[in-house]
Amino acid sequence: MRESVPEHLPQARPVSGIVGGIALVSGPVSGRAHSSAASRGADIPRALQIGMIAMVVFAIAAAAFGKITDIGTVRNEQSRPIAIRDITFAERAGDVLDVIDARDGATLLAIAPEKEGFVRGALRGLMRQRLVMNAARDAPFRVISWEDGRVTLSDTATGQTLTLNAFGATNLAAFSRFLDPGIGK
Repeated sequence: MRESVPEHLPQARPVSGIVGGIALVSGPVSGRAHSSAASRGADIPRALQIGMIAMVVFAIAAAAFGKITDIGTVRNEQSRPIAIRDITFAERAGDVLDVIDARDGATLLAIAPEKEGFVRGALRGLMRQRLVMNAARDAPFRVISWEDGRVTLSDTATGQTLTLNAFGATNLAAFSRFLDPGIGK
């Protein structure tokens, strides 16, 4: 008595021979040999395909429109520097932090312990980055005042730059004063 095989399963086929340990099957292939997403009816709906194509076309058109007309674009053009000073920091006894002009070695300011938290915090963050990158610990920091009103603090060893305007007027002033040619004289 022969058992019947359900239709959704492949039907047995007769073996026509064995070559090198591989059974050669003859006869028509019945059932599904491969199962794919498309054969299971999981096609992407036509409306979704059209929507995806429309989104890509719109993105390209919007980018081209912005490039051609300059509408909806943002430009961060660099302005020219007005004042630049390279500074280094040295900690001495009693947790006093000396701010030193890197060019001539003159002490610009001695920061008392627990004062100037923003200056100390920014320095700590930049020094940590130097340790992570294994960069020179004695390289100067560069304070730059720009034509457009920005003031930046750059680490010459790592290339990291902080735009100090983002931290508020008080914190901006903490570093801006290092640009004053009369400081430390």
